[in-house]
Amino acid sequence: RLGGLPMDHQEEDSSITCKKYFYKSIYESSLIKNNFQKLNLGKNLTGKNKFHGGNSSSQRKIHDKDNLKVFHGKDSVSTKQNHKQKKYLTFEEKALNYSNGHVIKNLSHFTKYTIMVRVCREKLMKEEENDYELRCSHHEMITVRTLKKDEADIIDSKSVTHEIIEEDDNKVLVITWEEPLDPNGVIVAFLIEHRRSDLENGKAITECLTHLAYITSGKRYNLRGLNPGKYTYRLRTVSLAGPGIFTDPFDFEIEPISHFFYYTFLLVTLIVVLALVGSGVYYIQMTRQSRLDLDQLLASAVDTTEHTIPPPADIENSWKIDRENIEIVRELGQGSFGKVYEGILNPLKVPCAIKTVTDVSHTSALWNEFTVMRRAAGVPHIVQLLGIVSRDGTPVVMVMELLSLGDLKSFLRSTRAEPPPELTVLRMAAQIADAMVFMETNRFVHRDLAARNC
Repeated sequence: RLGGLPMDHQEEDSSITCKKYFYKSIYESSLIKNNFQKLNLGKNLTGKNKFHGGNSSSQRKIHDKDNLKVFHGKDSVSTKQNHKQKKYLTFEEKALNYSNGHVIKNLSHFTKYTIMVRVCREKLMKEEENDYELRCSHHEMITVRTLKKDEADIIDSKSVTHEIIEEDDNKVLVITWEEPLDPNGVIVAFLIEHRRSDLENGKAITECLTHLAYITSGKRYNLRGLNPGKYTYRLRTVSLAGPGIFTDPFDFEIEPISHFFYYTFLLVTLIVVLALVGSGVYYIQMTRQSRLDLDQLLASAVDTTEHTIPPPADIENSWKIDRENIEIVRELGQGSFGKVYEGILNPLKVPCAIKTVTDVSHTSALWNEFTVMRRAAGVPHIVQLLGIVSRDGTPVVMVMELLSLGDLKSFLRSTRAEPPPELTVLRMAAQIADAMVFMETNRFVHRDLAARNC
């Protein structure tokens, strides 16, 4: 302390006496009076200051070095929190000794500060510069928060964009924007207000998006459940200081979803289904009409009540076909001995030609044809015999290979517009000649060699 307390004042109230002579000692100190110019009191009325790191492990070197000056002390206290870096910062400022107040500048908006004030006398000659315990009082502390900055929470309207997408046959407005760089404290949420602009009394609807959901969704918001029409929307931030100022309004329009292609596709699908069903019904009907009952065909093909020609004794069982395995599809034509039908040989579903006789007098000719074709089994360029169906030993149905493209005469007529190449015609002639060579070698006479029979 500077100067001792006079003995005649020891009876006074100790607190009043202490304060009175403490301030008197400070302001009447000869050291301060003699070093007035040295303290440079008139040149910086606000005090020189500079941030410095404190004892906290989370503190860092602070920016803004040009306006602040370090004033070292043992008891530095966290007075500011930088929300961007999430670091606690401390600083100390030296006030003029003749002032009863001090203005601290360059503070952040809407930020809590813990202010600690203590009074210090000047350093004596033998005292250390940083020895504040002997020449400073205890701290008086108060915590305050700076005022909010209204424009700090405004979303930049230039960063707001939107697009309309389709999602499950519904249109969705996707809004994206950038959050304020230096808000009041921290951002809690965003408010999206939208309403119908084409209605006279369109009610505004506000939707809330938390800051966490905003970051998780990629800084965007999907506005769903919108009916066709014209809309307007605007955004604002909700920080620790409360709701901010709205952005400029943005307009968009939800157009009705066109179902033209959907209905067209549905109509075409319906037509195709009906056509298929109709074709199926027609095919089944025609099949039922064209298919002949094999038992009825066998009964009417040959009258066996008066004439019975025994089958050859050497007929092999491998050539016999059960009549249950023959399915007649449609009539192909009529020959000299009888009729020819298109059929199916079960159980392998092999397409085949079924030849029947209509007159008992032709039964022997059918047997003769069977005998000849059996000997030509496996010979190229000759229609192959698949088997024979008999009833009571009488051959009434002969099953042969089906010529799916028809006879040669019909084929040549159908290709008159674009005749087959000459090489193809020569190959056909060679194949016919090859078959005739086989028949001549085996002493068979065809008797009706014509394009209609090839």
